[in-house]
Amino acid sequence: MRLYCDGFPLKPRQPIYEQLSPGDEIEVRIPHSYESPMMSIGSHSRLSLMDTNSDFSEGSGSSEASKVVHHAVSSLRQELEQLKLKVPQDASPKREDSHPLMKRKDEPFEQTLGRTVASLSARLDNLDDKIDSKNLNFETAMKELRILTASLRGMGGMSPLPLQVGQSPSAESLPVLKCKGTIEGHQGPVWALAVGNGLLFSASSDNTVKVWDLTTFKLRSTLAGHTSIVHAVICWNDLVISGSDDRTIKLWNTESFKCIKTISDDNIACVLKVSNSYLFSGSYKCVKVWSLEKFSCAKVLQGHNHWVRAICISNGYLYTGSYNVIKIWDLATFKCWKTLNYACGSIYSLLVSGHLLLSGTYENSINVWDLRSYDCIRTIPGHTGAVYSLAVSGNRLFSGSYDNSIRVWDMTTYQCTQRCVGHSSSVEALVMADGLLFSGSTDSTIKFWR
Repeated sequence: MRLYCDGFPLKPRQPIYEQLSPGDEIEVRIPHSYESPMMSIGSHSRLSLMDTNSDFSEGSGSSEASKVVHHAVSSLRQELEQLKLKVPQDASPKREDSHPLMKRKDEPFEQTLGRTVASLSARLDNLDDKIDSKNLNFETAMKELRILTASLRGMGGMSPLPLQVGQSPSAESLPVLKCKGTIEGHQGPVWALAVGNGLLFSASSDNTVKVWDLTTFKLRSTLAGHTSIVHAVICWNDLVISGSDDRTIKLWNTESFKCIKTISDDNIACVLKVSNSYLFSGSYKCVKVWSLEKFSCAKVLQGHNHWVRAICISNGYLYTGSYNVIKIWDLATFKCWKTLNYACGSIYSLLVSGHLLLSGTYENSINVWDLRSYDCIRTIPGHTGAVYSLAVSGNRLFSGSYDNSIRVWDMTTYQCTQRCVGHSSSVEALVMADGLLFSGSTDSTIKFWR
């Protein structure tokens, strides 16, 4: 089970009441659909923990949340029993009242619920780690077996082994991606990456943008000035532009590393893009268009139903992604030209490659759209978490996910050719530069791959 608030995962080991505010909603993700007397829960369900005008209490909303959690626990227990997974002896409680699902004496409801969620999330994280480890061992064994088989075929007429599930016939000819190094320095999750002028820029929860030399991978400067999480960063000409939770957008000179302009906003910029001296910022239910000549808002593009977390620009069109929808805007008129609807949850990443539009979604998949017909021609499964980032290089597509992995896909067959595990937490950002793939993660590190 995974819990999200406003599309962002809740921390499994922090009490839930410390991470939510009155009126917030949680999204509950459970591996298999099941029916309960009160409601149906599928792979994506939403519930409100409380009334918007009240504090945490055991009211109707909290009661409903408690029922959902207990039904989820029941489902989890049944699934574990079916899989015949044994719980380690040291994991069993020593006292009946120490069990995470038992309400302790005089304990507030929200603390009981918080302990329950934290316990379940931790157990599921442990199971995910075990599954990832087994998958990695299996993939390594299969690779060694193929090498041995090829050697035996050269010695005597042995028939080839069938390809691994999910691997394309051309996978053998594609280069293998390997981690070449790790860049450390941030004191919080890395949410966005950008490259320009021989530099790598990284935005983080530590309220800073750090500047790294692409030749030496050493820290060149730290851009400090934001007072909250920096969600977005892009490079344009001799400027680097950052958007923060503090409701400001800052412009920095890439030579002096000084802030030359601060734009105040009434909304939070989740993502930034630039085209033709216009800056586009994705926010709650809208995209704002800023003039980089006047440093003022020139237009507000309305029509989205939730946070706009994904933006890309190609061939005179702006593509924006929100909850279950992608909108296409004509940059000449700033008019919405096309709306693409698909039940995939929040869209976290968009990328145009040739006549294809690719979108990374909350439902662990990548959707492929044909821009000639505007039809979704394929859904690519494989990840076990939301797909937060996409990048392309030649015939290879790279995707970063909440499942801590980077997957490599053959663009001609849409088959996964490699699964790269290196980060210990969610992969939030990907960017290509000088033949290297850079990945930013909530484990506070940046890795580079070749």
